[in-house]
Amino acid sequence: MAVIGCTNKGSYHTHLSIAESRVCHGLMPNSGRPIPPVVPQPPARIHMNMNETGVFIPLLEKVPSGYFAWQPDADTPLTFIRISRPNRGNFRGCLKVQSQHGPNLRLDWLLKPNGVVTVWRREIDNVLNGLIVDYRHAAKVYALEKGCCCRCNTDLTDERSRHYGIGPECEKHWEWMIVERDEELGYSFDRRP
Repeated sequence: MAVIGCTNKGSYHTHLSIAESRVCHGLMPNSGRPIPPVVPQPPARIHMNMNETGVFIPLLEKVPSGYFAWQPDADTPLTFIRISRPNRGNFRGCLKVQSQHGPNLRLDWLLKPNGVVTVWRREIDNVLNGLIVDYRHAAKVYALEKGCCCRCNTDLTDERSRHYGIGPECEKHWEWMIVERDEELGYSFDRRP
């Protein structure tokens, strides 16, 4: 049996037949049969402007494209995130946030060039706010947990790349990864104790 989505009376709900939908909109008189109660359904996605979201957009735009792992506290599992800014296709010019589930990515949050934010999963706001605070740490955690480059997600194959959490080509773009890792450990990879 097909379910028909309806937005009459200000909320999204469903009907089990076209006749029920017509009665709901006042296009057909009720035949005397009881209509099942309206079950509110959350929309698949929420559209809002930049001021309505719980994320401070100007700071999020400063987070570079890459892969991150965020954990707000020790009791919460890590959330693996990809931030990208596509140059072509349907999402050209957008700031795109996807969560990683195994090898698959799921679109969770999207900022369009016109300022409209589309959200599929509201919990992602907390993760994005965490990335705003310390995306560099989140990139290092991703590389450590996954064994992949935190900028391009390529498997890290040599010992030096695994030590720093970034591949040799991406290292040219994110030099801070090398500097901060050396500062954390108190030595560089080439001058290990």
